[in-house]
Amino acid sequence: MHQIVDYWRMFQPVDGFNVHPNDKDYILKHNPRLYTSNINGDIATKNRDKEKFLLQLGLLPQPYLGNIEKSTIIMLMLNPGFSGGEFKEHNEPGSQQAILNTIHQNFRNNGISEYPFMYINPKFNNTEGWKYLCGKKGYGLKKGRLRDCLDRFRDISHKTDQEVLRFFSQHISFLETVPYHSAGFNLTNKFIRELPSFKMAMDYLNYKAEDQNNLIFIIRGLRFLDSELVKKKCHCF
Repeated sequence: MHQIVDYWRMFQPVDGFNVHPNDKDYILKHNPRLYTSNINGDIATKNRDKEKFLLQLGLLPQPYLGNIEKSTIIMLMLNPGFSGGEFKEHNEPGSQQAILNTIHQNFRNNGISEYPFMYINPKFNNTEGWKYLCGKKGYGLKKGRLRDCLDRFRDISHKTDQEVLRFFSQHISFLETVPYHSAGFNLTNKFIRELPSFKMAMDYLNYKAEDQNNLIFIIRGLRFLDSELVKKKCHCF
């Protein structure tokens, strides 16, 4: 198991400042206008334009999604998005626990072992993540919505919707370049490259690239890749 799992098991939620302990000092030494500690969805939504590029540290970080050790399809993303609805989701006990289970990679005896990628789990079909990826009007992954992939796979495999969701949930993982939510993204290259959690994510990506059975897709974040192995192995959208 890659060290990223133990690394993120160090994280525990703190109201208003949900950051990995290794990122804390680094973030704090930068201008406080870099982030917001709002924990109220109404306030955050009202000020969305003003706070578009701020890191939403009132939300739980999401450094990855899915079972990152067992998944064979890894997609590099930029950072978790923010539309305002995430506050309700992150404060709802069931989805909050699922997010923490994902962060700590705890899929045993908690009812989600069949669907380790929580946003490809029909139990969470009212979340922003599900709407983004699997909703009938989903808009994720730019050129090809994951919903389209699910439907096509169902048609050629003759599996049920539930079987298809379970299969994808067990085989796909997302890795975030930056694990903290924001509506827009304007962090500098220098800031990102010195962020401890970013360095750990890139080390993990290189680790997965060493296995020829894994597929790596770069959805966003190509400009931050330094590993020649990953560049050679990856497929870019």
